[in-house]
Amino acid sequence: MLPRSVNIFGERWKVVVKKDIGENCLGLCSYSEKTLYIKKQSEQDMLQTYLHELFHAMCGRTSMHQAPDWHLSLEEIVADKFATVLVENGVTFKKTKKR
Repeated sequence: MLPRSVNIFGERWKVVVKKDIGENCLGLCSYSEKTLYIKKQSEQDMLQTYLHELFHAMCGRTSMHQAPDWHLSLEEIVADKFATVLVENGVTFKKTKKR
């Protein structure tokens, strides 16, 4: 189960699971809304997508996009590999009680 929000370098971001977030899109990182949108899918696939989008949010919060040699295509590759290695090593989220 994914968290409903996440703290990214001191800023609270929402995590929203939706049936559909666009054609051929499993996740979306909205910097303006401070929200990670995750398409509803299997638990493991949602975790992988969440971690991928979390990496994009981390890049945005650290201003990596402003680096002169930064390329979005490279960010996509690193985000995918970052998520994969975390999932392969057992990263999960504990279910928490509702507040």
